[in-house]
Amino acid sequence: MSYTTIEIVKKHLLENRLIAGRIENEPLSLAVADESRLKYPPVSEGSEKVKAKEQFQPEYQRVSFAVENEVSLNKSDLIRDSVVVATDSSLGSIYQENIDYSVNYFDGTLSRLPDGNIPSGAEVSVWYVPYRVYGRGIDYGIDYATGKISRIPSGDLEIGQLVHVDYESTYARVDDEAIANAIEEANEQVLNFIDSVFESSSDRSLVVAETYLAVSIICRIKALGAISAGSKNAGNSLWVGLADQYKKDAYLLLAKFVASIEGFRAPRKA
Repeated sequence: MSYTTIEIVKKHLLENRLIAGRIENEPLSLAVADESRLKYPPVSEGSEKVKAKEQFQPEYQRVSFAVENEVSLNKSDLIRDSVVVATDSSLGSIYQENIDYSVNYFDGTLSRLPDGNIPSGAEVSVWYVPYRVYGRGIDYGIDYATGKISRIPSGDLEIGQLVHVDYESTYARVDDEAIANAIEEANEQVLNFIDSVFESSSDRSLVVAETYLAVSIICRIKALGAISAGSKNAGNSLWVGLADQYKKDAYLLLAKFVASIEGFRAPRKA
């Protein structure tokens, strides 16, 4: 009987940002000669967006909620927290994000919240700052297998410029089958380590320990994937470090379940 579940392991992975279908706003400095690599290669082909904060004067737009409660702004890829919404261009009354309205920063859409203070059908004034988005093959080149991004000298990217990158990482995905296999392996490790009298225990520490071991196994798989993809940066060492730390934390939790000297039993066969 396993102590943890797919749902618990997946929740832990998501809450600790160990997996994500989409990596967003990863900072990267593009030097003239050094190879600048993304953290989680390989990258899904065509999924990347390289952008930078180049505009400091906000865009201004007057929008109306007369037809829909969601409107599209003239620009997408907005810088987070750069949006200001007010009753008029003189900032007569300023509305509050996530109380009166919500923003999709990637699509550049503004939504009126029904329980907020923006009246139905109202016109509002909006200020926002978009990212500058660069072109593949014009401003930068990318090796999808290794996650290496290089600046093209004839493009608009400056030497050493800090950019932010959105992309899909194929090794940032873990399906339910992989998690189930990791749990099965983790459960075997737990049962081989603890005293048999605790096998039916409902102690929360056993759930956490088995979850940590399953996460450690998944991190090892990610490390092997990064190595096979040719990543020589911090990507694979990051996963190895996480795997070791989770395994260490798991066995610290399991220590109290080990049989005493008087109750020693032979270990299970592997």
